[in-house]
Amino acid sequence: MTEMDDKIERLETLTDRLEMLEWEQLRQRATVALDGFLTYSTEAMLIVSPKGRILGLNQRAKELFGYTGDQLIKQSTETIVAADERVLHRACRDEYLHAADTRIVEVRGERSDGTVVPLSVILNPVVIEGQHIALAVCRVK
Repeated sequence: MTEMDDKIERLETLTDRLEMLEWEQLRQRATVALDGFLTYSTEAMLIVSPKGRILGLNQRAKELFGYTGDQLIKQSTETIVAADERVLHRACRDEYLHAADTRIVEVRGERSDGTVVPLSVILNPVVIEGQHIALAVCRVK
């Protein structure tokens, strides 16, 4: 390994650590700001980062998708989308992050056991301390 390779590797490691720290700070701010919605809602709700990662979710969402604890935290939203819709979902998600308007989307969700369920998802843009995130409300159709 050359000296330049070593410097590049250290820079990549530092960049990864910085991104993780920023992600964790955003997750904490979003969870605190939306805690009441998550705790008291009878709907399945997820907080999603600008990069499509799950920052937080309520108990109803855990039950809907069949996960326990924090298994979905930091996971891509594609984790809970039916396999044959993931590529399209990713493209639509990226487009939504630029438009940031309230909308309803129809998608097939995938539970932890692999069963697929049709969903209506209401996407709501939220800005927390200058960071754009989405609050997703998931309903079985």
